[in-house]
Amino acid sequence: MNTTIHSDAINISAQGVEAGTQTLSTFWERLENKRFGFAPMILVAVVCVSGFAAAVAVNESVLKLAIVSLSTTLVEGLVLAVMPMRTITIASIVSVILSALIIAF
Repeated sequence: MNTTIHSDAINISAQGVEAGTQTLSTFWERLENKRFGFAPMILVAVVCVSGFAAAVAVNESVLKLAIVSLSTTLVEGLVLAVMPMRTITIASIVSVILSALIIAF
């Protein structure tokens, strides 16, 4: 009885996971190296969306206005503190999502 196990599929899937992780790591390294180009672009995008959300929220409630202003201020503070770009990017995505939710509801 021949019961050998071929592990080619396991090796291929492990290489795919390593390639995906390596690509993501390379992306964060490139973003960190080019931070003085991306940080202003991120700030402009966040502040424009948040400014519109603040204009909508000022007529509705103080809580919505506080959420918009705190999330925007957090992103601006992270950029000024020269935090890692991964942290700035995640915080800016959360800020834009919160602002979009405030605009929508």
